[in-house]
Amino acid sequence: MSNFLFIQNKCKLNFKIFYGQAINKTNAITWKLLMLILFFVIFLLFNLKSQVKDKITNETNIRVRYAETDTMGILHHAVYPIYFEEGRTELMRSYGTTYDAMEKSGVILPVYNVNINYLQPAYYDDLLSLKTTMAEIRGVRLRFSYELFNEKKILLATGDVTLIFTDDKSFKPVRPPKWFIEMFSNQE
Repeated sequence: MSNFLFIQNKCKLNFKIFYGQAINKTNAITWKLLMLILFFVIFLLFNLKSQVKDKITNETNIRVRYAETDTMGILHHAVYPIYFEEGRTELMRSYGTTYDAMEKSGVILPVYNVNINYLQPAYYDDLLSLKTTMAEIRGVRLRFSYELFNEKKILLATGDVTLIFTDDKSFKPVRPPKWFIEMFSNQE
C-alpha cells in the first residue's frame, strides 16, 4: 500500500510539474503572439499614418475684397473657409489635377471638419499669402493645413480642413482614387 501511495504521489507531482511547464510554455507562446501583434499594430500606425510622402505645399495670394469685410474694414471670420478652399483648389491645380477631375472620376470631397485659429485681423485691400499644405491622407480622410500671412509676413490665422473621399452616387465614404494617391505620393 505504501508503494501505491508513493507512486500516486509521484504521479501527482509529475503531473503538476508537467502541467506547470505546459502553462509556462502556453504563457510564453501567448506572450510572443501578443508581442508580435503589438509590433504589427505599431508598424501599421507608422506606415499607414499618411499616404503623403512629403509635405505638399502651395502658396496662393489673395487680396481682401470690400464685400468680405465687416463695418470696421476687418476680414469677416466666415470668409476664412472660402480662402482655405481657394488654397486647396490651387494646390491641387499646381500638381496637375482639379476638383473637376476628381468629380469626373466619381469621387466628391465634402468637408468633414474645419478648425480655424484667428491670431491677428486682416483688413480691406490687404494682400494675403495663404500657405496650404496637404498634411495627410489617412483611409478615406484628406486633411489640409493652412497658414495665412499678411504682406509684413505676420501670421494672421492657422487652420485645417478635413475632407472625406465620397462616392458621388451613394454618398458613402470610399478609398481615394489610385491615381490621386500616386500623383501626390510620387512628389519630391
